[in-house]
Amino acid sequence: MSAGLAAAVLALGGAGVAGSATEARAAEPQQRIVYTESATVDGVLTFSLVSMNADGSDRRTLVPTGDGLPRGKYVSPVFSPDGRHLAFISEDGFGDIWVAEPDGSGARPVVMDVQDPDGWVDQLAWGPNGDMLYLGFQSKPGHDRRRLMKVNLDGSGLDYVLPDQPYVFDGQPSVAPNGVLAFLRGSTIQVYDPRQGGTPTPLTSGLQPAYSPDGTRLAFTRQAASSGPQVFVRDLASGKETQITDDSGGVIYPSWSPDGNQLAYLAGGTDMRLTVHSATAAGGPGTAITSDDVQGNGRPAWVIPARTSSPGDLTVRASCGCTAGRAARPPRSRPAQGSAAADSAGVLWLYRGTGSAPAPFTARTRIGGGWNTYNVLS
Repeated sequence: MSAGLAAAVLALGGAGVAGSATEARAAEPQQRIVYTESATVDGVLTFSLVSMNADGSDRRTLVPTGDGLPRGKYVSPVFSPDGRHLAFISEDGFGDIWVAEPDGSGARPVVMDVQDPDGWVDQLAWGPNGDMLYLGFQSKPGHDRRRLMKVNLDGSGLDYVLPDQPYVFDGQPSVAPNGVLAFLRGSTIQVYDPRQGGTPTPLTSGLQPAYSPDGTRLAFTRQAASSGPQVFVRDLASGKETQITDDSGGVIYPSWSPDGNQLAYLAGGTDMRLTVHSATAAGGPGTAITSDDVQGNGRPAWVIPARTSSPGDLTVRASCGCTAGRAARPPRSRPAQGSAAADSAGVLWLYRGTGSAPAPFTARTRIGGGWNTYNVLS
């Protein structure tokens, strides 16, 4: 890990990269969340970016800094897929899109004064390769359409995602690892593959879609029978949909943890408290991790562990003396040692050596998930 990335991790309050499976497991509870928080101070409504552990501990204010960056309201924080950048919107009358180091330092503008005749930019989503952003908008009163835009990270290519259509209300973009875009059109979640083109396909009814880190599930909100909007999760292979939350007052803006095991969202009706819930154990309310004297604004963002190189089939070196390759099959025989391998879903498996060439490994043991967020460890 570079010195710059290490500094960013520490500034966000996270742990460094673990050198063994034991250390990796110990670091899992220290996943962190960044979100926009509002509070009334001396009668004045203030907004700030706040970072905290997923249990609400170690709260820190994240203050972006950079040449020309005005002090103001920062919204829609979102980390790039490789964890090396933080994008956000600076609101100063018009929406300015900035990108910074993960701790907010070194901020630079991507595009200033984003203008759309029908809306104000208020949502960001990274493209799958971390080289572009999708833009969602809040509708202006009296306007009869809302469209998604995209822009390259160098500020070029600002344009609409889909051809112009009247009476179309598109927003709330989320991008799968393979580049497929989910978004809201009216009250229906649609999917669109920019690589294929064509027209979007309706998927399900709901709001605020969010792809899981491995792209196999989609979280969204939908009106529940008796408790307001709740988080549902759709298995994209089977189409099965499961209600996950049951929070009083309803919830908005679900967001996945990097390992896919937890969901963060805002809950409690007008309270809008940052709340965390298991992504797999359905039922019951989540755990609120902020107090009722502050309110959340927009979708929370989980801090993504930063990769140290570009994606690829790279070897992971750990201090335990094992080697790990990004493969779904067991590694090549190392009878005396044992190896670890991550499958395509990002689950790391331990293959203990037996010392016998004909059967070099015991049955594999699951170490933990989330390893598809790393490419090289040392």
